[in-house]
Amino acid sequence: MPAARGIIAGVTAWLIIVILFALYDALAGRKERSSLLAVGAPAVIGRALDAVLQSRTAFALAVKRYEEALSRQTARVGAAAGLSDAIRSNNPFVSDIGELERHKDDARERLLDAQRLWDAVQPGERPDASIDLWMGSGFMRGWQIGPIGYERMFVRFDHSIDSTCWVAWEFRRPRIGFGLGYERQRLALFCIRTSAEQLPSLVGRAFDGHELAVRPGFVPSRLWRRLRRSDEAKAANTVLMRRHQLGDLISGPDADERRVVNAAFEVELGDRLARISELPPGPGLLSIHAKGPSFSLGAWTGPTPDAELRASSGHGTWHA
Repeated sequence: MPAARGIIAGVTAWLIIVILFALYDALAGRKERSSLLAVGAPAVIGRALDAVLQSRTAFALAVKRYEEALSRQTARVGAAAGLSDAIRSNNPFVSDIGELERHKDDARERLLDAQRLWDAVQPGERPDASIDLWMGSGFMRGWQIGPIGYERMFVRFDHSIDSTCWVAWEFRRPRIGFGLGYERQRLALFCIRTSAEQLPSLVGRAFDGHELAVRPGFVPSRLWRRLRRSDEAKAANTVLMRRHQLGDLISGPDADERRVVNAAFEVELGDRLARISELPPGPGLLSIHAKGPSFSLGAWTGPTPDAELRASSGHGTWHA
């Protein structure tokens, strides 16, 4: 019986550890999602939208008041049919009609001005660029306790040319296999020749992996890829790797970071981005680089995770 009690104690301890890891990840994920979902539209877009909504309300109210006054005027015309022209011309109600009409016309002009401002700043359906180049950053958190594990990724993609077009997704999946460990990886992603509509499925497939892990460890293939990359690509990788906090996913890359990444794209494509109007034919390419603390031993797999939208620019493609 001591052996049975030992097995029960071991299973109980394993379950407690699994529950603690799962609870920590669930609470952290909930906080991260809430922060991303709270991201609003840029101030200029928000002000333009507010101006349109307020102007529409003011115009509708002005039209309503004018039509109501005009209706009452029509009803009084019959009653005043026998009055002289002088009496009708001095009727104050007639001047009220004219004032309400002016208010209606002024409200209409303000609505047209607000609509023109909105048309000037509102995001389009897709990025405003002739070629599709994306830079991504974020982090992955994963754990494996025996046969049960889980991993969660938060990733933000910014269009390399259209700085107003961006999206932040969450990917998550259970792990099935056997192992022991925990990791939090910083991510740098580069994507070429992939439209905004194709991007989420491509990234999801990239995170659909079978893994045999011995970490900390040495991976010859990764080292070889790192050594043979250009200096510009290494610099871009370093810049994106730094953006691994939740606040980085909210704020997006600054002008200097974009400049470094775009320099790497230009070396890869062999020309300045401003002079490239079409990319060479071929499938979409996605490169993912990961780095960070990891203590894992085992092998696991899992289902293909779906992209879950957490925040984005106002472009129509993210909300289709």
